[in-house]
Amino acid sequence: MNKQTGLSILLIVLILGSIVGMSIGARPEIDTTYQDFEEDLNIPSEMYLGETEAIVSEMFSELIIASKTDVFEQTKIENDLIAIEGVKRSSIQFNKDTQEEIILIAKIVIDPLLQEEIIAEINNLEYLTSEPIEIYKQARVEINNTVNFRKGEDENKTIDYDFVDYIVDAVVNVNTLKKDKIQGQLQASFKGEVLEYVILYETTNLTSSPSLVFDEQEISIIEWNEKYRYSTNTNYLNENDENSIKESIPEIEKVTIVPDYTLVYQGLDINISQEDLNISEIEAIDYNLDETKISFIADYNLSNYEEIKEKLIENGFLEENKTKDFKKKYLLESSVEINDITEKITPLDLELENIEKEAILDVEKITLQEEEYSYSEKTYPVWLNYPEDVNKQTIVFNVQAYVTRQDIMFLMLDKKIEE
Repeated sequence: MNKQTGLSILLIVLILGSIVGMSIGARPEIDTTYQDFEEDLNIPSEMYLGETEAIVSEMFSELIIASKTDVFEQTKIENDLIAIEGVKRSSIQFNKDTQEEIILIAKIVIDPLLQEEIIAEINNLEYLTSEPIEIYKQARVEINNTVNFRKGEDENKTIDYDFVDYIVDAVVNVNTLKKDKIQGQLQASFKGEVLEYVILYETTNLTSSPSLVFDEQEISIIEWNEKYRYSTNTNYLNENDENSIKESIPEIEKVTIVPDYTLVYQGLDINISQEDLNISEIEAIDYNLDETKISFIADYNLSNYEEIKEKLIENGFLEENKTKDFKKKYLLESSVEINDITEKITPLDLELENIEKEAILDVEKITLQEEEYSYSEKTYPVWLNYPEDVNKQTIVFNVQAYVTRQDIMFLMLDKKIEE
């Protein structure tokens, strides 16, 4: 439940002022208190909003539920909530949002072990009509920085307030955990520049939000499969397909054709834009020092390549400056080692680049940027050079991983090129 975009029902109610004093759960005593001030009836309380990062220091077994509703019988709703297994106490109140619609705000004390089942039952209550029903938890967070507050109706009126080891009540996502780093919106009441109270509403969980991590990692090889891949290249006009290759080489079980539709030139003294060329099949033109690269769209079918070459020549992309033309790669896979592979592919106008064998890597635990992550897939198949790598027990890889908390959601490995 990520509330980065737009205001939730609960946040609107917080801003309007509703649930600050609505507490049904006991709170342990803590040393940190809000600043004492001498009440001056001539200074009005004013509401300010700010944004900050914070660390979750304490979680409570209370859920806050916010939803539109078409039932307004308080006793019925409280009884329905109490009837859910794992709900120990409930308290509700009604408020209005900015469109003057009635909003139900319920707070329930729960058995944390049954949280998932309780949330499912709440979502089954037909008279809670918001989509989705908003469900949060009570928490306390620690703030240790200066926050710039702005007055709700007058953003030019601001207060900078220095929080030093401040403990603040918070409303957080149901999946937020103790020690998580979160970002949130602060609602605070000030008398002049003296803080009366403050509450934080989580907008983003920085700890659980997916992030991309890069690193190098030495990874163990568990085993080798009897699967071989022969990488070959050829002229882009080669018309062999999977069937013709399998007919010529029965050991081949899979053929992958990878076209490389890029042109590379050197020594050109031109700087013509893609728009000036007006060739729709060209995806990009990159000028890099003495080298110029023209990339074509992925599904280009070569039907008018000769015409395009003529137009390129007319605009100064001369053939004598071309260092790379179109080409194709054929990746040929087999479950047996083909000893005479070069002799078999030569009649097909294929040139052997390298041979690889499939290895299975142990990726159950990977350390990235000094943090250990778990990967549910546990193993990762990868093609490694054959026979150069077959006696190695570990290989160093460049790793890209999308992670959340300590879990890897997506993993990509690329063998590091030895310098």
